[in-house]
Amino acid sequence: MILGSAFSLGEGSIFLGFLMILFVFLNRIRVEEEMMTNTFGDQYEKYKQRVPRLLPSIKWRTMTQK
Repeated sequence: MILGSAFSLGEGSIFLGFLMILFVFLNRIRVEEEMMTNTFGDQYEKYKQRVPRLLPSIKWRTMTQK
């Protein structure tokens, strides 16, 4: 929503705000991943192999998949 507003209004400051929010969000994901790994160990590592990081309901196709 923020990114769409930045493009539609042509405001660089909104785009900068989007980048800041994105940085905070991605950092939070990293912190939570570390906490889950420390708490659940191998069980969480196996879970991460089955479930995508950001959007669990979407299976992204990677270069290694056919």
